[in-house]
Amino acid sequence: MLLRSRTHEFTVSPDGLWHHVTVTWDNINGSYEIFLNGQSKESGGGLGNGTTIEPGGNVVLGNDKDAGGYQIRDAFVGNISRVNLWDYVLPRETILLLSQRCGQEKGETLAWRDIRAGSFHGEVNVREPSSCQR
Repeated sequence: MLLRSRTHEFTVSPDGLWHHVTVTWDNINGSYEIFLNGQSKESGGGLGNGTTIEPGGNVVLGNDKDAGGYQIRDAFVGNISRVNLWDYVLPRETILLLSQRCGQEKGETLAWRDIRAGSFHGEVNVREPSSCQR
């Protein structure tokens, strides 16, 4: 997770199973929390306190932008599905519910259907319907 110049790394073990990952962030106090399969795994503060994310930017999934641009050595390898962004912190109960079902939820800021319709760079295989079976 990268916000401005501050980063936080979180790793999901590559066990061949689908996992539901949720990251929440509150821009007022910079608090964040990382959930794995509906359970809180890490939390902290001071991440982008008071930062506002302006409209019209780009969402980058699976890579970070170095001084030289995007590098293949930094690329995510694996499967990703049902990425959504909301403009508020989802309640813990909602996060748990989303982790337990394979729904058609749609983020208010960015929905999975919009990501599928967007442009991709590198080796990207979009498979529909995506599976969220564990």
